[in-house]
Amino acid sequence: MAPPHLWLNFNPSSCGNVVKKWLASFLNVSSRLAKQLIALIDRGAPTLRLSQKELAQMLGVSREFVSKQLAIWREAGIVELGRRHLTVRDERALEQLIVAPQRAPR
Repeated sequence: MAPPHLWLNFNPSSCGNVVKKWLASFLNVSSRLAKQLIALIDRGAPTLRLSQKELAQMLGVSREFVSKQLAIWREAGIVELGRRHLTVRDERALEQLIVAPQRAPR
């Protein structure tokens, strides 16, 4: 284990994608999807121009899973879906899904 004085200078954000991927591995897929959407909209507008297939590839899951989850969130008013675009309507709800994940769609 590293000496305590080294931990004082530890900054997880300086570790880049490795730490982010390691932390994300502990979240269920719905939480990972919510986290990915938040990360994508933090870079710009709440409307994302990407397909469900592209989103699924980012997470390493099936397009069907992403489609089912987004449909659930659409019904809840969290997202709005269109052809090759997605608009986040309730970012706070997505943040809550990261903290208190829901069961995966079947």
